[in-house]
Amino acid sequence: MKNECQKKIYLVVPAGGSGSRFGGMKQYADIGGRPLVQMTVLALQNACRELGVEVLGIYVSAPESEVESLQEILPDAKVVVGGASRAESVARAFLGIESGREQQGGIGLTNEMKDVVVAVHDACRPFVSASLMASLLEAVEDADCSVPSLPVTDTLKKTMPQTDRAEGQAFFQEGHASLIDKALPQENDVANKEMRSKEKNSVLAAVLEKGKDRSSAIKSGNPRSVVCTVSRDSYFTVQTPQVMTYAVAKKLYGGRELCSRLTDDSMMAEALGYKVDYVAGDRFNIKITTPDDLLLARSIFAMRPMNFD
Repeated sequence: MKNECQKKIYLVVPAGGSGSRFGGMKQYADIGGRPLVQMTVLALQNACRELGVEVLGIYVSAPESEVESLQEILPDAKVVVGGASRAESVARAFLGIESGREQQGGIGLTNEMKDVVVAVHDACRPFVSASLMASLLEAVEDADCSVPSLPVTDTLKKTMPQTDRAEGQAFFQEGHASLIDKALPQENDVANKEMRSKEKNSVLAAVLEKGKDRSSAIKSGNPRSVVCTVSRDSYFTVQTPQVMTYAVAKKLYGGRELCSRLTDDSMMAEALGYKVDYVAGDRFNIKITTPDDLLLARSIFAMRPMNFD
């Protein structure tokens, strides 16, 4: 498989997570006999090699205490000290890219940079594929940024702390009324409309009564109450790599004051008015966040072993 657009690419891998949900430094978790972060970087290199895309540099941001250790297991990458947030860690990696270009005499957005893109990829997503990368590179031809996404398949519940329960009941009723309204048959004549209205109110009353018991069932840290069931039709989850033109990366991360609440790159691009295109993600392109994710990753690797030679 060869990529016709022949892009050149910088790879940025933020690896600064503390592993609080994992229970340790997940960057070093073993998958197939390799540390997780090493496997991720190798998978990125493999995908680019398969597509014939030239990798201009790999920049990994990490906690200061881990820079030396990661540099040893990532000889093809430049490991830099990350920041307090993901956005700041990506910015510091991009600063490394800019510094490297300056050392090579490349300053500013020259004409040769029009075919250069930057891909930001989570250190704990080791199963990025060439086909996904190809879709992203194709999409960024006509956009400022391209992002893999997947439709939500689970039922979504909106919750709030139980202390806000009285306020939440209004939202609870409004949300379920909307869903029930869609579920019941549509009628045009007056008599059937009245019957439908009574049926809707009856169903809603039953839902609210059951909700009194069920809404306190979700407990994670602070007890929370279910406010309503949210229609999942308009919701998608996003993955990485997130690919952007070099010019856009420079605008996003080249000296701009960053918000610590930004959880991915497309979020910033959208906020600044750039065109973001979404492509179909990959169900196997999982992010390892918890110990259960690691078990799943090892199962995926057993089914789809990767050759890095």
